[in-house]
Amino acid sequence: MKVLACSRSPLLAAFLSEVVGANEGITLSACAELPAVSPDGEPGWVVVRVAGEGAGAGAQPAVHASHPSWVISEVRVGTSQGAARSGSGGENGDGVTVTLPCDASCIVEALLEAQERGRPESATQPSATQVILVAEDSPLQRNLTVSTLKAEGFLVIEAEDGQEALDRLREHPVSLVVTDVEMPRLTGLDLVRAMRSDPALTSIPALVLTTLSGYEEVREGFEAGATDYMVKPRKGERELFLDELVARVYRLSDRLRPGAGLSALVVDDSAAARRMVADSLGRHGFRVTTAGDGAQARGLLENPSVPLPDVVVTDLEMPVMDGLRLTHYVKSEPRTRGIPVVILTGSTLEQHRVLGRGFGADAFLSKPFSEEKLLVAVELVLAHNRLERERRELSGILGRDVIRAIHQEGLQPRRRELTILFSDLAGFSKMCFGREAGWVVELLNDYFGRFVDYIQREQGYVNKFIGDALMALFSHLPGLDPPEVRAVRAGLSFQREMARLNREQQIPLVTRIGINSGEVILGLIGSGERKDYTVIGDQVNRAQRLEGKATPGGVLVSEKVFSAARDWLRTVPDARVDRVDGLELKGIAEPITAYGLTVKGGG
Repeated sequence: MKVLACSRSPLLAAFLSEVVGANEGITLSACAELPAVSPDGEPGWVVVRVAGEGAGAGAQPAVHASHPSWVISEVRVGTSQGAARSGSGGENGDGVTVTLPCDASCIVEALLEAQERGRPESATQPSATQVILVAEDSPLQRNLTVSTLKAEGFLVIEAEDGQEALDRLREHPVSLVVTDVEMPRLTGLDLVRAMRSDPALTSIPALVLTTLSGYEEVREGFEAGATDYMVKPRKGERELFLDELVARVYRLSDRLRPGAGLSALVVDDSAAARRMVADSLGRHGFRVTTAGDGAQARGLLENPSVPLPDVVVTDLEMPVMDGLRLTHYVKSEPRTRGIPVVILTGSTLEQHRVLGRGFGADAFLSKPFSEEKLLVAVELVLAHNRLERERRELSGILGRDVIRAIHQEGLQPRRRELTILFSDLAGFSKMCFGREAGWVVELLNDYFGRFVDYIQREQGYVNKFIGDALMALFSHLPGLDPPEVRAVRAGLSFQREMARLNREQQIPLVTRIGINSGEVILGLIGSGERKDYTVIGDQVNRAQRLEGKATPGGVLVSEKVFSAARDWLRTVPDARVDRVDGLELKGIAEPITAYGLTVKGGG
């Protein structure tokens, strides 16, 4: 067991050395304040603080007080560059409190209990955590920056001004400094200058945050030794600023080498070339696996026990299976088709490049090449692959129609003629009462998956999910039926499907659907900090009110929707139409006429 005595008084360390240090198997170390890094840079240290009359954590401990107590808690450390700590114990944490006087056995038992409490959490800590120092005199801005970086998994040390930051830098190993410019005692630029003049601190990158954005201010910041410079957010830009801040921190910290956390498969029949490429990528953080030809590489890719690489770098001309055949295999298999491929070649034949692009190669690199060119090529294909993946995910969230509208028309709110479909599960809250959350999520995912399929078949898109409710939009598209027809067809088809499924399952899912059509406001709507690409307006409200009045298992549509879909409905033999006059909708002054649509025999 490793015990860290945290106290500004030497009496605690001396006392523990006598009482605890005599026990076999206990390593004892002392410090004035709980450090960012454990004494050996390893996890598992049990921290002992002293609290007595007038002596809280961090204050001068009164070991000689009449009733002092020891607050014992677990410290968990990732690597020598950072530490992750538990609470301080006692009333404010999950530690163990021992009140003096007591014998050595009580103290050892408390230490063992604290160590046992910390062990499960310790196993979940990251293996390599970076420590960032944030210097900012504004508590609001400091808390915002600190909480954002902590949410990304960084460990953060705080300082209220430049002088305190400089003192802390000399006490703790730090990977990156994020500092304000205008601070008392020592400004951010003076802090950076002091870092650059100190051999022990000069290599630490510094990100300067300031409200000063003029050319001279920025130039002065870089001349002082800043590594990077960011202007603080204006009103409505906070979230964009925080996203950019995180991106800058990732670029500046050591763990953000281009290949950090990524893996590469290097394929080449030349051992020397294979080693050169592997070493180059390894120096930039990639975990590298190698193969002597395409056949060996294929074997690795087909082995389910071997994790798939993030990128394949392969020579073109190899025996058994060359780079082109390997590329074709990678891009044709569902399991591997998303992996980018970089082909290395000494061939000048354009035919090879044409074939490579046809088989799906993401980039070519001509031999001979420098390490820098290799890294740039790999970074580019990884970045493009990431953007494509994000685009597909975004398309799945927003829908292709939204993505197309964003590219063609922009995000500003504008008037559009749309058909709006609302759906809701009848009695869903009662159905889910007492159920496990996982069961509810699985049920909803299956339900929504089926419904979305019918909506997409009719070229509509889901704008949002609201609990067990759904809102979908249909627009005029050349060559297709009117949006009202497509929305009604999607709604009836889904109700038909649900009626069939409900005959086979124990728990029936009964859906209400409302459809309306008219002019709405479509665009980016919300506050300065959080917005949503959606629709608003009276016609949207009417669609939602129609859904609430719909018969369970049926579709209730407005008069305008029915008029547009009437001819099509006459061709649907199992569709029943019931006119509803004098229908009162909440928030609508005058009663309206609507039409209830149901599938015959679907009850």
